[in-house]
Amino acid sequence: MDQFLDNMRNVYESCKLGSHTRGPELPDGIYEGMAPVEAGEEVNFQTAIEAIRETCVHVGSSLASITAEEMQSTIVIYLVNPFTSASALYHLCASFWALFQAYVSVPSKAPRPDLVLQLVPMRFIASFSAPVIPEPSTIAAFAREVYDRCPPSAPHGSKSGAISIPAASFVELAQPLPKRIDFALTPTPPSDLMHDPSFIHLAYA
Repeated sequence: MDQFLDNMRNVYESCKLGSHTRGPELPDGIYEGMAPVEAGEEVNFQTAIEAIRETCVHVGSSLASITAEEMQSTIVIYLVNPFTSASALYHLCASFWALFQAYVSVPSKAPRPDLVLQLVPMRFIASFSAPVIPEPSTIAAFAREVYDRCPPSAPHGSKSGAISIPAASFVELAQPLPKRIDFALTPTPPSDLMHDPSFIHLAYA
């Protein structure tokens, strides 16, 4: 998980999507933005779900104790999905809802950052058979998905209107330039070079 967060930060910021930093250190084993889930020795589906929910409630209560100065941006909860069954998604989302309820249950005078959930497949984190090295394109697509979930919020005190659009989904305006361009001479140039888009005109002095 530690390597995954580092990869997300590097890709998120290299794509110019904004800042992606780990949360502040919290009490009771929450260090560098990571909270381990302790399920005990005998683990089955039910005990694992209960352990995840208990950890989520603990994380929500701990996040409620931080001040607005410590965390001003949207908080992304990366919840690793270790299950292969699609029915587990319901239980994981319910665990996040318990985290959110614990987060908002503590009264606060100052506005708190928003919480958003991002499920992370286990194949992004670990594997029993081989080291996990995700493709850069996969992490980039994941970073764009996170950006779409938590776009920049509107400035404080701003009024909504037809022109004010503080946030929108990720849009790629142009493909990145290739690292190498293969130039080739053609024996039959077109009749009008100035209006042929396939030719690049260079001049130097």
